[in-house]
Amino acid sequence: DRRGAGTNANVTATVYGEFGDSGLLKLDSAANDFERGNTDKFQFSCPQLGSIIKIRIGHDDSGWGSGWFLDKCVLMEDGKEDKSYFLSGQWFDKSEGDGQIQREIPASGEDGNTYAPITHYKIQVITGDRRGAGTDAKVTCTVFGENGDSGPLVLENAVNNFERNSHDEFGFDAVELGSITSLKIGHDNSGFGAGWFLDKVIVTSESLQRDYYFIFGRWLATDEEDGQIFVEKEASEEDSKASDPIVSYKVSVFTGDRRGAGTDAGVSIAIYGDKGDSGDRLLDAPHGAFERGKTDKFTIEAVDLGIIDKIRVGHDNSGWGA
Repeated sequence: DRRGAGTNANVTATVYGEFGDSGLLKLDSAANDFERGNTDKFQFSCPQLGSIIKIRIGHDDSGWGSGWFLDKCVLMEDGKEDKSYFLSGQWFDKSEGDGQIQREIPASGEDGNTYAPITHYKIQVITGDRRGAGTDAKVTCTVFGENGDSGPLVLENAVNNFERNSHDEFGFDAVELGSITSLKIGHDNSGFGAGWFLDKVIVTSESLQRDYYFIFGRWLATDEEDGQIFVEKEASEEDSKASDPIVSYKVSVFTGDRRGAGTDAGVSIAIYGDKGDSGDRLLDAPHGAFERGKTDKFTIEAVDLGIIDKIRVGHDNSGWGA
């Protein structure tokens, strides 16, 4: 059970015993043989082989995508209960593993597991609610578990992913990773405004029926915070809030009724509350703002500042009669 495990190549085998061998056997039937996750059965006749020693099995590499992942072969003589097991768990593929497409496998009197099972995982990515939070850069992640890692995964599908305040879902199959331990995620910084505000990631293991939470609540941007665009986080089995919500603040500016009261300079404001401050924000408006006796209205989005304590307001002294 591996992606691309099946083959349409011609598969042959030779069984060896203490009294000789079966000769070359072409394993073919009326069915569509050697598909992923399938068990195919064949019969052959030959002189008595005695105790079974080994099997030589492989394919001729013909056809498109001829690589084959063989789990095992089981041999049983008619009229007898004893079985011979040939445990493989390997690729027969020139571009996988050791590149072999023919192998000799010794016989065993006991069955066994030849490879770790495949598990489906779901990845949920939540982009935060910040101005410019979304990204069109290529996002990749690697999931780490007690049994290994997923390798780098490109997170993409048919929709426009990683937009501000969005929830995107992806899936992947991997050899059972066991309990998830950590996650590495980031982007390639491509495209305009590549910076990304990542809220959290949730990885779900189908086999364990368990969710793993990765709480970020941070920018992945070269011009924000520590400038990192890839981060790694340990898993938690408990969800929590990753970032504070965004609040819209309505700002009304009343310019006084005095001769020369207006300005064409760049006006900015900083709002302070008991939870923090907004930082300096330019009050950008169409031409004609901040004129004598006028009221101008603006909206500022910021992380919840709590109870407002004060503001700082001013201008950059640009222009005539600033």
